Amino acid sequence: MSIVGNQIARSARGPRLELARETSAPGFAAFVLCIAAGISGSVLLDRPAPAVIGILVGAYLLFSLKIANQWEKVAVLRLGKYV
Repeated sequence: MSIVGNQIARSARGPRLELARETSAPGFAAFVLCIAAGISGSVLLDRPAPAVIGILVGAYLLFSLKIANQWEKVAVLRLGKYV
């Protein structure tokens, strides 16, 4: 592989790793459930609004639900205790 090929391969892997760190399994599960509920409501009501609301709420939950690593929990608890 050439130098340019290595640069492209490295840059292609970088964003995926960062996105995996920003989301969690419960966040992804909530995202899928909200989309499914929105699409179901949209089909039952014959209106696109429930699907749009489901996608927006799901996207919010996808990035807001996080699981702290063990070392992060200690820092959060200590800062929460003193602040």
